Order: sequence, then C-alpha cells, then structure tokens
Amino acid sequence: MTEPVLRSKEQTNWAVLGAGEGGNKIACMFLDRKHASIGNRITLINTAQADMENAVRETVKRIGTSGTVVPQITIGRHMFGDNTGAGNDPFEGERFATQYYDTAIVRALRSAGIDKADAMLSLCALGGGTGNGSVPYIIKATRERGGAGLQNMRHFVFAAWPHESEAKQKHANAVAGLSRLLMLEESGKRNADFVMLCDNNRLAEIVVQEGNKPDWPDINRVIRDALDLFTIGGQDAEGVMDVKNFIQGGQKQVGLHHFTCGVALDNDPEVVTLEKAFDFALRRAFMAVNLQTVTMAYVLVRAPAHLKGSDDFTYKAIADTFERWHTKRMNLRVGMHSFITSPTKKDGFDVLVVLGGFDLRPLMQQHRHKLQEQIAMAENIPDEPHRAKRLKKIDQNLESYLARMTKLHEMVGVKS
Repeated sequence: MTEPVLRSKEQTNWAVLGAGEGGNKIACMFLDRKHASIGNRITLINTAQADMENAVRETVKRIGTSGTVVPQITIGRHMFGDNTGAGNDPFEGERFATQYYDTAIVRALRSAGIDKADAMLSLCALGGGTGNGSVPYIIKATRERGGAGLQNMRHFVFAAWPHESEAKQKHANAVAGLSRLLMLEESGKRNADFVMLCDNNRLAEIVVQEGNKPDWPDINRVIRDALDLFTIGGQDAEGVMDVKNFIQGGQKQVGLHHFTCGVALDNDPEVVTLEKAFDFALRRAFMAVNLQTVTMAYVLVRAPAHLKGSDDFTYKAIADTFERWHTKRMNLRVGMHSFITSPTKKDGFDVLVVLGGFDLRPLMQQHRHKLQEQIAMAENIPDEPHRAKRLKKIDQNLESYLARMTKLHEMVGVKS
C-alpha cells in the first residue's frame, strides 16, 4: 500500500459519507455549517428513500437554537437497491452495495467530490443493515474497483454501537459489523484504515449530564462536535495531525486500528487548566475505556487566536502538559498533540482526545455471544449454510484481532 499523500499543503481534504439511517442522521448535523476541510463533500446513501429524506427534514427542523435553520451546505442524496430497505440484515445491505456499486454508489461518491478528497469519513450505525452492511464493502470495493481518484482513498469510519435497549439482533449485527470494518472477511487483512467507535449508551449519558434529553439530535450534536475537531487538522496548526499520522500510528507502530474519542468544549482558561480540560474530555469518552490499556493517544487543542503565546497556549506548553498527563494514566506506544488557533472563536478553548488500542474484550464479553447464537441458528436452517459459514469466518477474524490486541498489551506490560 502506498503512503497517503495530501492533495493540499495547508490541510487534509475530507469527504463524508453517511450510510443508512443512522449515518444519514449524523451527516446531516453538518448542514448548519461550512467546514473548511469538508466543504460540500458530503453525501448520503440509503436503501430506503423515506429514511434518508426524513433524516434531512428532521435535522433541518430541530438543529439550532431558533427553530428551523438555513442549511449552509449542500448534501447529496442517493438511493441504491430497490427502495425496500435492508431489513436490519447487513448481508442484504452488502448485497445491494455489491449490485449497485458501479452505478449508484460510484455516482454518489463522485457527484459529491469524494474522489477529490484525501480521506473519506464514513458514518454508520453498527446495529442496522444498510450502513453496517454497505460501508465495509464500499471500503473494499473502492480499493479494488474504485477507478480514478478512489483507489488510493484513505478510509476512516465513525461507527455507532447500539443502545442497550435495542434488540439482541442489533448487537449481533454490531459485533459482525465491527469485525468486517476492522478486517476483510476473506483474507483477514485490514479493511478500514481507522475505526472510531462510539457507544450510544455513553453518548446518552453525556447528553443527560448536559441537562438535555437523550434523543438523537442531541446525541448526534455531540458526535458532530468531536468530528469538527477531528477533521480540522492542518488549519493554522502547530504540530499538524493528519490522515498520515493517524494511519501510521495505528498500522505501523501499534498494529491496531480501533479508536474512540472524547471532547470538551468552551473551557474557561481563567478557571480550567489544560490538564483539567484533558480530563474533562476523558470523562466524556464515547466508549467505556480502561485507560491502562490505551496504547495510542492524540490530543488536539483549539483556542482563540488571542490566547496564543500565553502561558498555557504555546506548542511547548501543550507538549509538556500532554506528556505529564498521559504518563500518569496510560502506557502509550504512540502519542501526538496539535495546537490550532481559531480566528472566529472568541472565548474558551476546546479539547479533543482520541484514544486507540484499548481493550475491546469487556465489550465483546457482553455482546459477542449474541453473534455466536446467530451462527448456531443459521447452522440449523437447511437453506442458510452459506450464512453460517460467513458468520463463522467473521467471528474468527474478530478473534484474531483480539488476540493481536492482547499480545500487544502483554508486550507493554498492560494489565487488562
């Protein structure tokens, strides 16, 4: 695989693909802003037209503080499949993606300018069928069949784990979906370059702590706030973190590529120290994480331009604080920090913390048996032997990834 090459010296050019109902809703949260790193490179795909249109309509109605907002960008909307949906079956979502890749999906990617980006950020819910089924396939297909501008794309995925109240089938889908994002089903090699996980249970807790109801607009707003910072690298920054840094850290230095993040916005510099703001972001992490098992950490600080050069807001001060902070909490193989000034931000500073390589076994101990139950059920259905065989391979790939993770933790002396 060739090294990622940025097409802009100033910043990474991102593109966003919202797949399925959950991914559509997250992508729509960018409607009220013009993001310099993304622009209009956002598109929605779905196997059910009504779900896609509803995501746009409801988002326009509910985001913002004064009722209906005026969209600041154009989001493409594209159907694939036969408009019946995937019925919460990822294999059905994959089947539609396979069938319509060369027509509807490639057209959707190119019409949004995704083929001109440095990296594609795919958004999906892991419990469903359309996004969960299509995104792993689209990543594979762009590399194998993508055509000009798509084959060398770097693939980042933001994937949402189902809430505990959702059906057992959705959690089985999530386990299988995570495996298919991490590893190619047939070969067991890496699929996506970077998989960012969030747990809807954690996001609901964060929203409630803010004094809001845990409904999807507020949950997706928290996600958008994190992705705003994640995709901003390179803009008036010291210590730029871009797609190359994230990929090299995970793939080459650690050998794992699962992550999560936390964000703390509008910290008062008169009251909140940098280290305290890092802790605030940790407490708002999108997954439950054993910090002792974190092997990669990236911190991004965004501050108003007028704070630059003050005691805490120099590149060296942030570097020193980050070093003290992670040394007390983690066993890192990779650590990076970046400092960005914002000419439009007036008060307060923002912090994004990205954590990688942490122990996935507690999550798997809670949910993996649900996938294994699906395998046993498929084995007992005469006309579904192929489904059982595929699910077994997906589960085996996940076991291989977990074994690699455990071995790394043992090498660095981590006690899970």
